[in-house]
Amino acid sequence: MKMSIDFIRMVKDATLESQFTAEELATLCDPQGHSSTPEDDRYLKHSIQNFIDLLGCAQDKYTAVRENLRELCQRAIFMTIKFR
Repeated sequence: MKMSIDFIRMVKDATLESQFTAEELATLCDPQGHSSTPEDDRYLKHSIQNFIDLLGCAQDKYTAVRENLRELCQRAIFMTIKFR
């Protein structure tokens, strides 16, 4: 019986609701379209490429690269990734 209760608790703790804030969960459940795609937005494409290239790096590395590019391209709007 105890093992069943422990299993139920583990399943409950593994839900999306336990992983995200209410606002983040609402965004995940009802995603909004983006006004551009990587094919027609070179800044978005570059942001996605950087994110993929920096996978596994600490957030501060991604943030540093993003800020360096922001200084270079003042008018660009780069993706922001929130790490947990």
